[in-house]
Amino acid sequence: MRFRNVDSILKFTAKTFFPLLVVYTVFFAFLDIPFARLANDIFPDTIAWYIANIISMIFDPGHWLILGILALIIGAMQTYWRRNHVSHVILLFALSIIISYGFHFFSLDDVEHSTPSGHTTLTVAGLYSLYLMIPKAWLRYVFIGITVMVALARIVSLEHFPSDVLLGVYVGMLSVYWAEFLLPKLYARLIKEPKEAYTKP
Repeated sequence: MRFRNVDSILKFTAKTFFPLLVVYTVFFAFLDIPFARLANDIFPDTIAWYIANIISMIFDPGHWLILGILALIIGAMQTYWRRNHVSHVILLFALSIIISYGFHFFSLDDVEHSTPSGHTTLTVAGLYSLYLMIPKAWLRYVFIGITVMVALARIVSLEHFPSDVLLGVYVGMLSVYWAEFLLPKLYARLIKEPKEAYTKP
């Protein structure tokens, strides 16, 4: 999905945010607490709980941020010397992660700051950017599988409500669209080309 100007991506953000807000409100008001109580009765100290915590440790937002910064440096260097599809994939990956990490403040380890799920947000941002750019069917299934696994892990580990994960998925995907919109401007700075000269590989 391509957005040519700020108005178009702002309209898309608004149109998708309000339906999401309705669903989020339903989850928050009616489903989160009952589901959390049920999960608290089922999962603590089970194999599923331990596995969920290991998955959470692996896909920690801090790890994603490090990957994003490294990808930004590598992508910028490669773009400066030779811009191609690989550099585009790397930079979109990096920018998606960095944008989505800006929402991680709201998911600090505090009962009052648990939404969106930072793990889910960063995982969706990173893997959805790759999903869009790498047209390999089996890899796309892998990306989807990992994303679902991380989202469920945050609930099974009793760290987040379903609404936190739902919002994390939305913010992660939206971050990719904003990254794709901003990427031409980054190219313009890296290789001194007019914004209009940008074309998606």
